[in-house]
Amino acid sequence: MNDATIGLVLCGGQSSRMGLDKGLIQNRNMAWVVIALKKLNEAVNKSYISLNLSQTGEYKKILSENKIIFDASHLNVKGPLLGILSAHLQFPEKNIIVLACDMLEIEINTIKRLLGYFTNQSAICFSFQGKPEPLLGIYSSQALKQIYKLYYDGNLMKFSMMHVLELVNAEFIMLNESEFRAFKNYNSPTDLPTF
Repeated sequence: MNDATIGLVLCGGQSSRMGLDKGLIQNRNMAWVVIALKKLNEAVNKSYISLNLSQTGEYKKILSENKIIFDASHLNVKGPLLGILSAHLQFPEKNIIVLACDMLEIEINTIKRLLGYFTNQSAICFSFQGKPEPLLGIYSSQALKQIYKLYYDGNLMKFSMMHVLELVNAEFIMLNESEFRAFKNYNSPTDLPTF
């Protein structure tokens, strides 16, 4: 297993389209957050959950508090990058592999495949028809230091993960169409899986 890299399940979003906290939705009697955490734990030694403070109560019922990384209150950053940078500030020497809690169909072998391509230099994620999939990706400690410095110096103009990938000259693994189907995000009640 890879000790230089930690896992991070992204659950800190507002889930506004879904109307309820996606990480807590149950599939086969298991919360989505737990499903994602188990997958990352198959690939790296330590994994954590990214949350905002308002989510504390419900998550503490199903997870140990030492598994939770809360969004850093002093970071004026939006979106998934807030969770990733908050984890980076706690573990500045670790690479971080992220997985969104609503990417239910991602398989453990896909995560391990990503790790197999990672060279510790920058960032890496999958891509389909030229469109990156940054919410299953690995961000090196060096790349995150670069992004944090840009933020700290007031030079990070956009917080999108696509912008982050451009800034750090990320590498991409091309997906074929059948592989890409597993990268579906479940964003609204009509998307909820039936498996």
